[in-house]
Amino acid sequence: MIDRRTLLAGLSASALMGAKPAHGPQRLRLVGAKDRKIEIWKWTAKGRRKGRIHFSHGNFSSPIKYEALLAYWASQGWDVLAPLHVDSTDHPDAARYGPMDSWAARLEDLALLANSQGNKPYVAAGHSYGALLALVQGGVTPLLPGTARDMRVSAVIALSPPGAMPGLIDATGFSKLAVPAFFQTGDRDVFPGQPPENWRDHLVAYDAAASGGARHAVVLNDVDHYFGGIFGRPELPGPRQAAQFALFKDASARFLGCFNDGRRARSRLATLSFPHSDVAKWMNK
Repeated sequence: MIDRRTLLAGLSASALMGAKPAHGPQRLRLVGAKDRKIEIWKWTAKGRRKGRIHFSHGNFSSPIKYEALLAYWASQGWDVLAPLHVDSTDHPDAARYGPMDSWAARLEDLALLANSQGNKPYVAAGHSYGALLALVQGGVTPLLPGTARDMRVSAVIALSPPGAMPGLIDATGFSKLAVPAFFQTGDRDVFPGQPPENWRDHLVAYDAAASGGARHAVVLNDVDHYFGGIFGRPELPGPRQAAQFALFKDASARFLGCFNDGRRARSRLATLSFPHSDVAKWMNK
C-alpha cells in the first residue's frame, strides 16, 4: 500500500527537466479562482473526429512530455486536451504551490476544462497522480471532501494509477468506479526504494472495481513507470520500451474504438478483445 507521503517523495526524487516542442500543440488558457491562469494543451483530432479525451499528467511532469501518446490518440481521431498542473516543474508559478496544494488545483483544472467544453461526454485519462484524478472523475471516491463524479465522463484510461493511500483513497473508494475503464501497468512499475513486487499496487483500483462494468487491464513485461522515458520523463536514459509501448497504444485505440463522440457502444464493449501477446497479461471483468 502506498501512502501519500511515499508517493510524493518517490516522485520528488525524480524531478523532471523542461521540454519544448518543435511543433507543439495548440495552447489555450482558462482562468480559475483568484485569477489563477490555467494553460491547456490541445492536440486536434486528425481525420474523422471520434470524440474528446481530457488527460491529466503525472506529478512534476507536463502535457508535452506525453506527446508520444497524446499525439497518437489525436491521429486516431480524438481531440486531446491536457492542463498544465501547478505541480509541474514546467509551470511558471510552481514555486508558489506546496505538495499538498496540487490536489485542489488539479480538481479545479479538470472541472474548468470540462465545463469549457459543454455537456458532451468525454473520456478521462491520466498517468500516475493524473490517473487517480481521472478515476475520481469516473466515480472513484477519495477520502477528501469536495470531490464528485463528472457525469459527462463515459470512460477512464488509467495508466499506472496509485494504490490505496491513507488519508486520500482506500479500496472502498476505488470500488465506486462507475464507468468502463482500461488500466495499464508493468512488472517493473515501482518507485525508487520500493520492493519490486510493489508494481501490483497499480492494480488496486482495477481489483476493487465491480465486475461486469467493462473493466480491462494490461500488465506489460519489463515495463516501468515511464516506458523507459517514452513519456512522462523524456530525459531518462532508457532503453525505451518501444515494443511494449506500441502494444499499449494499439490496445488503448481498441478500447477507444468502443466509443463514438464519447458515448459508449455497448455491443463493442461486450466483444472487446486484445491480440495474443507473450509480453503482456490481459485481464477483464
